[in-house]
Amino acid sequence: MKTLKVLMLMAMTAQASSSYTLASSEEEAARLKRQNTVMLDNAKAHLKKAGLTAGQTLIDIGCGGGDMTLYLAEAVGPKGHVLALDVSEAQLTIARSKIQAAGFKNVTYIHCDIQDAEPAALKEWQDKLDLAYSKLVFMHLTKVEAGVANMTKLLKVGGIAAVQDSIWSESPCQPPYPPLDYYCQKRIELGCKRGQDCKIGAKLEQFFQGPQWAPQDYYVVKTPTALGGDGGYIANFRAALNGSRQHYLDEAILSADELAKMEQGLAATPPKDMVVILTQAYLVAQKI
Repeated sequence: MKTLKVLMLMAMTAQASSSYTLASSEEEAARLKRQNTVMLDNAKAHLKKAGLTAGQTLIDIGCGGGDMTLYLAEAVGPKGHVLALDVSEAQLTIARSKIQAAGFKNVTYIHCDIQDAEPAALKEWQDKLDLAYSKLVFMHLTKVEAGVANMTKLLKVGGIAAVQDSIWSESPCQPPYPPLDYYCQKRIELGCKRGQDCKIGAKLEQFFQGPQWAPQDYYVVKTPTALGGDGGYIANFRAALNGSRQHYLDEAILSADELAKMEQGLAATPPKDMVVILTQAYLVAQKI
């Protein structure tokens, strides 16, 4: 029965989201958790710049398995409130279980695509939020402007948008590591084919211009991260490929033989001293 329930949730996810390139499985939740661990300190610093404080009402856009939602729920405290939004019902189920187990009761879960035009699930929250937070979501969107428009509607005047997103590189390792270079090149190509931008972090400022926004800060952080060895980040690239392998075939980015070659390359163990540079952009903008 439990297996059937998970399969049904994953089917609902596939129907709900045609743009998210990765899977919405427990493996994807584990990948997001590892990713959150690596990026947590930078994310906390970003949110401090954005003025995260107790008592706020905010939204965690693309909350996934709820790893950052946990931090946000603790930060705003019992007098604050967090909206945990995700396009995947399966991921929201994982987030809800995790957050309830931690004892937090200040979270509302919203199954919604931030790109939707006038999403009914968000209507009651318009002009009420102090902070709209998005981490590594824009790179998966095909209608970024629509997502920003919804963020704008949700924030009260004086509210803050805090956005973190990637600037992918075709060769992110030092020294270069050909199996990962090949994967990154094809991942960037896949995103472009699907109307997404894996380097969108470099363009964040352009989405928060105009009379409704007062940009406050934009910066880029390069984080050296161990690729191989115990807990190496290569596991995240393997999981990401496993969750999106069918897209490479459907979009004719790779043949079956080329996909098998890519999987074989990532399955190999990188040198223990190999480092991947994760390049992230951070933006803080105020609604005026």
